[in-house]
Amino acid sequence: MPPNIGYHGEADGRVPGIVTDDSILFFLNGQKVTLSNPDPETTVLQYLRAQGLTGTKLGCGQGGCGACTIVVAEIQDADGRAEPRYSPQLACLTPLSYMHSKHIITIEGVGTADSPHPIQERIALLHGSQCGFCTPGMVMSLYAAMRESHRKQSELSEEEIERTFDGNLCRCTGYRPILDAAKSINKERTMAGAIGCGEENCCQLTSSEPVPSDCLVDLTFPKVEFKHYDQTQDLIFPPYLANHKELQRNCLHLVSKRHTGATFEWFSPSDMEGLSKIKAQRPNARMIAGNTAAGLNAFLESKDNRRFSRSESESVIWIGRIKDMQQQELGSHSKGGEGVWVGAGCNMEQFKQCLQAGSEKYRQPSIYKAFLKSLDTYASAQIRSMATVGGTVILGANFSDLNPLFIISNSRARIYSLKSQRFRDLLVSDLFPTTRESNPGRPLSGDRRQPLNNFDPNDDVLHAIFIPQKCCASKDTKEYVQFYRQSKRHYASLSSVNLAVRVNLSSEKKISDMAVAFGGEEVLQGPTQSRSFEFSQDLCREIWSDQTTLQALIVKIEKIMQKVTVGAANEDDDQAYRRRKRFVSSVMAGFMMRLWSTIRNDLGDQSNKEKSMSPAEEIHPGTNKTTHDVLQFSKEHEILGKPLPHTTALSQSTGEAIYVNDMPKADREAYGYMVVSERPHAFITSIDASAALSIPGVLTFITGDDIPNSKRMFEPRMKLDEEYFPREVVSVGTSIGMIVAESAELAQEASRLVKVTYQDLPAVLTLDDAIAQGSFWSEEMVVEQGDFEGQMKAADVVFDGGCLLPGQEHFYMETYSARAVPRLEDNEYDIYAACQNPKGLQDEIAKALGIGRHRVRAHIKRLGGVSTATLQIELFLNHRILQGFGGKENRVIPLAVSCAVAAKKLRRPVRIMFQRNLDMQNTGNRHPYKVKWQVAAMRDGTVKAMKIEMYANGGCNSDVSSLVLAVTMGNCEGVYRVPSYHVSGRVCKTNTPSNGAMRGFGGPQACMIAESWIRQLAGAVGRPLWEVQARNFYKDGEVTFNGLQLVDFYAPQCFEQVKKDSDFERRFQEVEEFNKRNKYRKRGITILPSKFILGMGGVIPQNQASGIVHIYTDGTVLLYHGGTEMGQGLNTKVIQVAAETLGISTDKIFVTETTTDAVPNPTISGGSMGSDLNCGSILIACRKLAKRLAPLQKSNPNASWEEARFIDECTIISKAYEGRINLTSNGQHKSPLNKAGTKAFQYQSCGAAVTEVEVDVLTGDWNILRTDVVMELGKSLNPALDVGQIEGAFMMGAGYTTMEEVTYSRNNGSHLALGPNKYKIFIAKDIPKTFNIAFLRGVTYDNQATVNRSKGVGEPPLLLGGSVYFALRHAIESAR
Repeated sequence: MPPNIGYHGEADGRVPGIVTDDSILFFLNGQKVTLSNPDPETTVLQYLRAQGLTGTKLGCGQGGCGACTIVVAEIQDADGRAEPRYSPQLACLTPLSYMHSKHIITIEGVGTADSPHPIQERIALLHGSQCGFCTPGMVMSLYAAMRESHRKQSELSEEEIERTFDGNLCRCTGYRPILDAAKSINKERTMAGAIGCGEENCCQLTSSEPVPSDCLVDLTFPKVEFKHYDQTQDLIFPPYLANHKELQRNCLHLVSKRHTGATFEWFSPSDMEGLSKIKAQRPNARMIAGNTAAGLNAFLESKDNRRFSRSESESVIWIGRIKDMQQQELGSHSKGGEGVWVGAGCNMEQFKQCLQAGSEKYRQPSIYKAFLKSLDTYASAQIRSMATVGGTVILGANFSDLNPLFIISNSRARIYSLKSQRFRDLLVSDLFPTTRESNPGRPLSGDRRQPLNNFDPNDDVLHAIFIPQKCCASKDTKEYVQFYRQSKRHYASLSSVNLAVRVNLSSEKKISDMAVAFGGEEVLQGPTQSRSFEFSQDLCREIWSDQTTLQALIVKIEKIMQKVTVGAANEDDDQAYRRRKRFVSSVMAGFMMRLWSTIRNDLGDQSNKEKSMSPAEEIHPGTNKTTHDVLQFSKEHEILGKPLPHTTALSQSTGEAIYVNDMPKADREAYGYMVVSERPHAFITSIDASAALSIPGVLTFITGDDIPNSKRMFEPRMKLDEEYFPREVVSVGTSIGMIVAESAELAQEASRLVKVTYQDLPAVLTLDDAIAQGSFWSEEMVVEQGDFEGQMKAADVVFDGGCLLPGQEHFYMETYSARAVPRLEDNEYDIYAACQNPKGLQDEIAKALGIGRHRVRAHIKRLGGVSTATLQIELFLNHRILQGFGGKENRVIPLAVSCAVAAKKLRRPVRIMFQRNLDMQNTGNRHPYKVKWQVAAMRDGTVKAMKIEMYANGGCNSDVSSLVLAVTMGNCEGVYRVPSYHVSGRVCKTNTPSNGAMRGFGGPQACMIAESWIRQLAGAVGRPLWEVQARNFYKDGEVTFNGLQLVDFYAPQCFEQVKKDSDFERRFQEVEEFNKRNKYRKRGITILPSKFILGMGGVIPQNQASGIVHIYTDGTVLLYHGGTEMGQGLNTKVIQVAAETLGISTDKIFVTETTTDAVPNPTISGGSMGSDLNCGSILIACRKLAKRLAPLQKSNPNASWEEARFIDECTIISKAYEGRINLTSNGQHKSPLNKAGTKAFQYQSCGAAVTEVEVDVLTGDWNILRTDVVMELGKSLNPALDVGQIEGAFMMGAGYTTMEEVTYSRNNGSHLALGPNKYKIFIAKDIPKTFNIAFLRGVTYDNQATVNRSKGVGEPPLLLGGSVYFALRHAIESAR
């Protein structure tokens, strides 16, 4: 377990009158565990990882990513007769003490790489694991669902399978292969993916006649034989727990004592009597249930949140074992009639089952339907298994979806007084204040916990809630209850706005009673509810179906919303605040329109002669269907081009893959955590770490004074010069120093206790402010050609335009982590880091420590996700060669340097891993842009000239911002030829976190610019977009803005193929007809071509890679190369190249870690060039070995490769060894110049996408109906891995242009969306309902000078994600 720093003594302060136990007992993967008085503040995740069970990952610590998912089995029935239930839960939020009398199942208890569970096997072999960091959580979520399905003796539907992953995030795969794997288990299919074109009426699926020959395309990967899923082989529920009922009876009492003398007491009574006695002795004790609010506390990380340094004692009572508070029954209430009783301690899944039983008994009352609808989108499966009904009410959060329903349904709360030991009854609505008086600050911080009315937290306990089956007392009315919500994401996302409405109509269809309640993250201050009379007085006796009623409803709700404070009021400027206000009001009006239409339809008063979609219909994401047409070149080689699975996918799916923070703790290993700036721009006048250092277990505080040599990270070629721990801080999140302690939790807490005094300096916080104040990192850069002014004058059409491009968070699943291990001899250090740049890691640590680089060994086994890019180009603006870092390339290096300095100072190993909120605050984003343009064209749509002015927000450091801007400037024409142009750009200097390299490296911004102005041009000349696009395509031999002469330019071919494959023109007309018929639902469809220029052409240091191949006498092969495996399958492709070249099977080849002592001076992995470079080096090394072995193979044609199986057997390798042939070879690859001989880039990768979306005009909700992608990637080394990159990159690009929102504080420039609770990336249910991927057909790649004529794939498809944005824009334009 984590060190219980400062704890001493046994549990004391026992409560008179009750029997307590200071030990907990649970089972872990089938083994009984008993712990005596464990620290009650230890989480399950901390315990598991301390035991070496590191398959359960720390991804966010907020309960929002699912990386820490475990399965908990427990018998929930009080008498023990019920079957054990299996639920997914979040180890990062769950205190270990909650696990008493339960069975914890982790990824390690499910299967191993040698003997995987069928779930693990299928996710691995069906390409559902790339970086692998999220994979154990995915496996456990599905495992829980399958165990529960088996218990219920039912089969999961495809919809249920997809919903299983609502609480699991993945940045790599795009989710599709995970869903395919999960569905194959359910149906025992043996094929990866779907058959056919993806359409429901596909001839391959529906026709009984022979399928036309032109449809007989192999659209799927080869069949794979899998293990049969036999549920009887799963871990059983321990009989010990089922037989020892006494475990449920005693009150648990755990105590931890700190060095300050303060204690933390944890009680867990088993009945109300015990609870009363504890509260009598500890009247200020805080009661908790599901503890899911801890995730919000983690997001708000406060200096007041103390564990090791608390100065005041605290007592907490966990009510989760009080069976009386978990009862569910159908019954009656003296004031509410018939209905359902649900205990306040019931979790949301139990609540759902209770409501379903009530719906069945009471003939589907609308109130229960509304509750079930709200529960369907309530958080995630993990949270629903943990959060309680009572906790939702008591928390009183503005974003609650349930509380508005409790209010309007006249639900009643049964309150138990601990002092009087009596129950009392009141309306739930009477618990909530009518108005909010909170600080209208950041969401969650000001309005999360509102004091309740008529409730004394020191005496009262919410025992149960009664929900009547009819909310209004009048029996002569027909009752309607509806619930609506709008959120950033369909599922696993807090409501931005929600609305619960109850309407009672008389037999004459007139309103007799009406109640409304609302909330949401955007609703921070104002009425929690509108009481019944507020609506009823104005609308009473109105006939519901009259248009005047609808108008009155909208006017009324808009008047109410005028009283409401919305959004982050103190973080918005006036314009932004008004925009939020309009959003909330318009969504509420849309809800009212939907309500009116829904009831009108039910009354039979609405005709639909035109067969249009009713405004009552809501958008519901469908299940996914995917096809692949990518195996054109797979038969050319034995191994190359085959869709082999990721080499370590099985280890990743079983939790055996080791990431930096999973490495076993070494003897005396310490943990660091950064102290960071809280000011955007200031000079530090003093730092006082005494409070932190006074805590036992805190070892030291590292500052710049502790660095023995170079105190700066310096890279002259890119003008990077950053001080490690500066005295002048330039943004919130700037590292000031590092606390080192005996545990990670202690280091994190102690870091918040360091007192820093600042002298504030002027700060520039926005892009507009930087432009206005002339705050720039560089001089203006200009790219120009031709007679721009003359072409403007001669053009038929000239127009102006512009766009604002947002930032984007990397959100790799594994946050920054590093580890330094001193060898304590000869000044040697082993460095382990989540870093793409082993050479930079080695260089900077050697400089900081003042030692030779040969004494520093950088080790990189794998990265848990990465979204960065590296491009090496000769800057076409001024011919200065620059180097690009970013993400996990150079921003992680200061962490590793800090660990190395601390390791040197303490002479012991030191590691660090950022929490998600600090990682997001510290690491920067994709560059936001402000762009203006002027375009000149002829009437037929031919572009003649263009002028573009752009500004990029570089943040607080220059980093590679100038190069990113240069790439955007050099590609802002997209795939279109512009004869004359003038492009200028500047990087703005702001006091916000530094923005750097990210997947795409300026390319996505360039694509969005190009596709924006080409659409504006099509509108200006009144021609179809696709005609204007095709008219302006580049042709082979023409030169791009950045100086690359195009060779084998296949963007037009991709464009035409995706148009044909998707039947674009016909579907475009169908969308237009759909939009004409439908007022409240619109569709949009668009086509988007792309060009991504890559390759490290030219004679530059990074245009090389080295590899080493060892052959052992048993015939096995060990490879070393300089690349880093970040989930994109680099090692798999390298093995395929080696196997093909040596003529052996892939199972004989192994790639170990990347380390700078095996391959010195390795090139950074990035820019989608990892495979080009490292496969090239291994190819050269293997060819040398093959040449050496060729004479032996010729003279011994029947000899095997392997080690001899019997005496005198002739083998090639044994002969070579006996003949003293060198069985080690190295290879150095140098990328050649492209055919044009230019140095800037080597080649381009093109693609095209067609995307169709649907938008709910009333609320802004939307859904991706279908996406077709065509990519030209040369001759793929592994089409399965490349498809995974296409899908993952596409979804990341779609997120960048639509859902993902980086928000900055206008007060200090800090990021406001820190973690998955606020920053939303796509989940599995967000991917296109139909997702078709194809490689370009009918072309050759004779000019492609790479291994197997393949192309880089990591970044080019990301540009196509912009098609989702433009399809949405088409739909919105149709609505206007």
